[in-house]
Amino acid sequence: MSYCPKCRTGYRAESQSCPNCGSRLVPDLPPEAVLKTTDPFEGKSIRETELVTACDLPDRMTGLSLSALLEDHGIKNAIRSEQIAMYDGVAMMMRPRWGRLLVLEGDRARAENLINDYLSAPEHEGDDGE
Repeated sequence: MSYCPKCRTGYRAESQSCPNCGSRLVPDLPPEAVLKTTDPFEGKSIRETELVTACDLPDRMTGLSLSALLEDHGIKNAIRSEQIAMYDGVAMMMRPRWGRLLVLEGDRARAENLINDYLSAPEHEGDDGE
């Protein structure tokens, strides 16, 4: 297998260059912690050290809701579950959270403010359709 040193994507050994960026492929990549994602970071490799926790998540639904809130405000984010899918909830016994909501370090303060405002907003009476 060959790898693109820029995109960090693996290709069959017979490939000579990356079809995405045109870089010459190499046989091995240097070790580096990289979060490879195509959404929501639009195909860019983001070093895991560039991501920080904006919020600990108690469950998946909260994660999806807060992720949508941040996206609506132009803040790219990623949800990282700390659960083991086939052992529904077992990992919760070892950690007091379902997972984490990650953002780029430069967006952390704004993301935390949005999340805190959202979570502390009073519920409106009569929002049940009456």
